[in-house]
Amino acid sequence: MKCRGHCPLRVCGTADGRRVRESLKTRDLRWAARRIVEIEDRSSGKVRKTIKAAVEAFHAHNAENAPETQRKYNGILRI
Repeated sequence: MKCRGHCPLRVCGTADGRRVRESLKTRDLRWAARRIVEIEDRSSGKVRKTIKAAVEAFHAHNAENAPETQRKYNGILRI
């Protein structure tokens, strides 16, 4: 990029059949990519999972681990 990260980033294009032109309100490319995903999710109607639901899904996925490992995960991911 010519501006070397000093210019605010914008998005231009179409989402769900309508034109989108808006500022991403950041100069960081990683944050810009995250905001683009949020715009795409919003236009497709995709619902994001809450943190509590994600932690519960993680614990359910790792239910077969050893008790010591589960204790460590519970300490780290305390809801």
